[in-house]
Amino acid sequence: MHLGLGLPQEDIQMIKAAVFDLGGVLFSEGKERAADELVRQYGYDRDLILKVFVSPGSVDLRKGFITNDEFWDGARGELPGGYDVSRIQEAWHKGYILDKDIHRLIQTLKGQYKIIAFSDNTRDRIDFLENQYGFRKLFDLEVYSFEHGLSKQDKRFTELMIRESGCEPTELVYVDDDKEKVAAARELGVNVLVYRAGHAGELTAGLRRLDIIFREGSNESC
Repeated sequence: MHLGLGLPQEDIQMIKAAVFDLGGVLFSEGKERAADELVRQYGYDRDLILKVFVSPGSVDLRKGFITNDEFWDGARGELPGGYDVSRIQEAWHKGYILDKDIHRLIQTLKGQYKIIAFSDNTRDRIDFLENQYGFRKLFDLEVYSFEHGLSKQDKRFTELMIRESGCEPTELVYVDDDKEKVAAARELGVNVLVYRAGHAGELTAGLRRLDIIFREGSNESC
């Protein structure tokens, strides 16, 4: 019997840890939301804003190769003179809204499984979201791109996460919203579930097929 995960049921070991992406899973994907808000409020060019958000400089920022100030100094040169980069940065951070369904789901797993954050992210955004939501207490381990100079496009980053988890790949379930970014994990034998925002029930069903046990009655909040 197959579980839609690329692994036959008899090959699946007991899950010991649950790994969650942040943007697009625990939080909404902020780039599109931020760009739309900047268009609505200030009439900024949406394509120009999104180009900044996915620029080579943004990749370097996520890998920790440049500082936040260096990134925005560079972005300033790519944008029209009237664009306020501090306003753009604020909108980008605020575009990441807590997904309450995923937050509740993680709470039902906490204490029974090791909970791991695995994210291509920036130090400043993590600090902002922690200040806004106090989310880091959800996790037993956090593995961020800016701490290791790697991104999920690089298989070595997934290998590093597996090593730091202390688990075998088959003992992990990894939830991400991006099919491309889970390719390395799937290749390495990790159980992968792709989350669609607003479909927490679908995700829960996938976890149940892996014999995940949920702790009932959790009413904690960030």
